Amino acid sequence: MNRRRLFREMITIIGVTLVNAVACAGPEGAPPEIENLTRQLTSEDAKVAEEARAKLEAMGAEVVPALFEKLPAADWTLRPRLLEVLSAHGREFAKEKLLKGNETEKIYAALVYKLSLVGEPDNSSTIEYKAMVDWLLNGMKNDDKYLRAAASYAMLQGDQPAVVFDHLQDAVPAFISSFDSPIVLLVHAQGPQISVTWVIGTALDTLIGDRLAYFEVESRFRRVTDAQSVSPQAKQEYIERLLAANQDGLDELRSEWNAWWRGHANLTPVALGRQMIERNLRIFAQADDARRLAHRRAEKSLQVWTGNEELEGLEQWSSWWGSSQKTYAGPPYGRTKSD
Repeated sequence: MNRRRLFREMITIIGVTLVNAVACAGPEGAPPEIENLTRQLTSEDAKVAEEARAKLEAMGAEVVPALFEKLPAADWTLRPRLLEVLSAHGREFAKEKLLKGNETEKIYAALVYKLSLVGEPDNSSTIEYKAMVDWLLNGMKNDDKYLRAAASYAMLQGDQPAVVFDHLQDAVPAFISSFDSPIVLLVHAQGPQISVTWVIGTALDTLIGDRLAYFEVESRFRRVTDAQSVSPQAKQEYIERLLAANQDGLDELRSEWNAWWRGHANLTPVALGRQMIERNLRIFAQADDARRLAHRRAEKSLQVWTGNEELEGLEQWSSWWGSSQKTYAGPPYGRTKSD
């Protein structure tokens, strides 16, 4: 066999090998095992979905690039499941993308990075954290309502008060526009998947309004057939049906919040905080055993607007406000400490 023929045969063998490798890797270039496990994340069978998540997480950081590449093209059935897995081991990869990725990559990197920080020490002084906040805000202004909701949910995780109060003028409109999104998310495999609607709705009740509007609307929800499975997919489908059945009330709620915010958005943090504190004290004053949950929600709002987590009950809060209202300087977080 002459050298030229041998060279041609070697090239042919190499080419066939490469073609076979790509074919086995799947359409996204990921190994078949990752492709199969990714599909199983959205299974209606809770056991299958949970095992797929656990196996992907067990692969550690090596699976992160392949899963992250899928995020922009995935639908909002798969994206929440990918974010859950990526939040476990994707922090370092997300940090890199935040600084060097394209615009789309930076938005999704911001989601992964913020979700990966839940339960971790504060690192808000780092360049990656600041980039994350900027790109979360970018996501919260996106035309995709679900992306706005996911970015809003991420912003509300962990050190919520500082980030939100620093960007209240951008955050509140994004929350209002996207709160009724059926996404459910679990972070770091802690507890059940949480409804994004509940997280954003309760945050809005904490931050704005003359009443606990979401709390009151939710208590009157028309019920729908519950999920037959506890899988994330089944839960998200259940939330979607629930929101659809109550869309009229949710639209009215959005209009109420928008109207309230238009009338209050230009207030200083001190003036806005005074109104919210006095609203919460009025809620507390409605002494009714049936309103205990409302009282807890009002107390949470008092804690957020004052930074005080030691007081309990109407008597203590009223006494504190009687002696502190003249010196109240707004919520003690971030740049809003000075009025």
